[in-house]
Amino acid sequence: MTVARTVIVKAARGDNFADVARRTGAYGVTPNDTDADVLEKLADWAIVENPGFKGDKGDPGGNVMAIGLFADAGGMAISAGADAVRTAGHTVEGIGIADYVYDAAVDAAYVAAHPQTSFLAADGRGFRLVFSGEAHVDAFGALGDGSDESVAVQAAMTATTGRLNFRDGATYIAQGLVPHDNLTLAGAATIRPPVSQTDHVIHYNSATTLYDFNIEGLTFLGRGTSTYDAIHITSPTPEAISQNWNESTLSRLDISQFRNGIFCPTPRSVRLRDCYIWGNANGIAWDWEHFYLDHCTVMFNGVGLYVGHGSPVGTGIHHFRIIGTPIAHNTVAGIKGNMSSGSIIACSLIDNGSDPDPAAGHGHIVGEGVLSNMRIIGNRLEKGPATPFGIVNVAPGSLAVRNLIQANTFISNAVADLYGSFAQCSVVGNLSRLCGGNFYVNTGGSTADMIFTGNQVSDCAKEAMVLSGTMIAMDISGNAITNAGISGAAGTYSAIRLATGASLNQASISRNTVRNTTGTKYTQHAVDLTAATVLSSVKVRDNTCRNLNATAINTTATALSDGLVVIDSNDGTVSENTGVATIVAGDTFVDVGHGLAYTPSATRISVNPATPVAYAVPPGNITATHFRVSIAAAAGANITFNWSARLKK
Repeated sequence: MTVARTVIVKAARGDNFADVARRTGAYGVTPNDTDADVLEKLADWAIVENPGFKGDKGDPGGNVMAIGLFADAGGMAISAGADAVRTAGHTVEGIGIADYVYDAAVDAAYVAAHPQTSFLAADGRGFRLVFSGEAHVDAFGALGDGSDESVAVQAAMTATTGRLNFRDGATYIAQGLVPHDNLTLAGAATIRPPVSQTDHVIHYNSATTLYDFNIEGLTFLGRGTSTYDAIHITSPTPEAISQNWNESTLSRLDISQFRNGIFCPTPRSVRLRDCYIWGNANGIAWDWEHFYLDHCTVMFNGVGLYVGHGSPVGTGIHHFRIIGTPIAHNTVAGIKGNMSSGSIIACSLIDNGSDPDPAAGHGHIVGEGVLSNMRIIGNRLEKGPATPFGIVNVAPGSLAVRNLIQANTFISNAVADLYGSFAQCSVVGNLSRLCGGNFYVNTGGSTADMIFTGNQVSDCAKEAMVLSGTMIAMDISGNAITNAGISGAAGTYSAIRLATGASLNQASISRNTVRNTTGTKYTQHAVDLTAATVLSSVKVRDNTCRNLNATAINTTATALSDGLVVIDSNDGTVSENTGVATIVAGDTFVDVGHGLAYTPSATRISVNPATPVAYAVPPGNITATHFRVSIAAAAGANITFNWSARLKK
């Protein structure tokens, strides 16, 4: 189309408009543009700045014609000079305004393959959608009008590399959408599956890894299905490739009412930020490695995060991070599965696992066989009506190993804060309050190299710690245990108890403070070793034990006499004593009250007469309260003895 243009030059009155534009670069003008070029660029700028402008179909606009709706463009008479046209919308005015350019490659076959984005004019020339940088799904015919727009949305995704925008506030009905590399879906819009859903909303199933597929700001609202997911990224044989989905970010998403909010067997370097995932059977089902969940909210799902083997996916998740994320009111578990080499930091886990069936592995953090090399730090794990466990490893015979559990707050969990078989773990600086059962229950198996130090446990319903199975190299030191056993009658529960048949070897229980602060002396013993089958090299030293219902340290005479247990310098338990005894003239013995907490062995009683005299060595008649010092013949005068007795070696 030829348009006559007149450039008015105002002589002797300074530069004309074109000169100013060439000098300043306004409207995209370059120094070498002619006056005609300048005016054309000004016209193009004016159209872009006024997107609501349209003329009647076929009205000229320089090289850009306004042609009305895309739906009416096929077969339209377009001026032969126009090589670019602008629509007033796709099928509805104002929605999907876009530019189309003449392209000799666009023929009938092309249009048949791309009906949402191309058309043939009356003269047979083909026009196709053109955009640079960001695209908009509305330009592909998606209206958000409640009809199934899967075809239009898929066409937009297929055609776009980079950012594809969805209209803010609109709701699009779609399913079976297949993403590709280097694609970002963005916008404050909602995507819902059809009422009769037959596929996942986003569904990628390929043996090729999906790279750089990102989603920003979208809401995925399901139909309460037990069959389909919002985002489902997999391959025909999920574990056959090391990565299904790589180097991608999901941010500010809202996902609810699906089977799985997000499902992927082998993600790698996938990040979720500021997402809200709620009301799904499983919030997220993952496996593999390098998964990051930062400051999201995961609530009201069956399982909040279902990871690793035992979940609907693969063999385990490792090298992952969950930080600053509220995980709450998930009925089975907050985080469940097989986990290793990961971090769970500064999260709030509240009222998870409220279905009170311990066999099903309910609780805040539930290992299903692998719970290793984890850093669980600075979290709050609090029950609602009936959360059984804080951290639990439920697989029989499996060990939770090499974990650091530090500076967490456990409040009111119904059965135990820590439950299962643990080894080579450090449990440091945690706070437990109002536990409905125990702070720690070792359920059996072979446990070694456990450290419990600096923990504060108050008002637990039963024992603070129950130890069972075969345990080697345990260090329980510097903990403060207050009011253990408050659910029972006074003296029902001890603070630390070995279960029936337990074996404890090379253990140190030292520098702990155990006390009752109420009028009722709930706690029976600070440490009760009597039910153990095997005790060897167990040292109970320097513990402060106050206001207890019974003897502070409870063990067996056999263990003490054989040197298997050493009890030394515990406040509230006399482990060493000295004194003076006298055999009066005419007698041959004196019974001495040793004052020790337990019956000492003969080798741990020392008797020395003030004046030389033959006496029986070792002392005899040793009981829990006395021992006897004897001489061969009746004394002619009083004989004084210095004595000492001890429980330690």
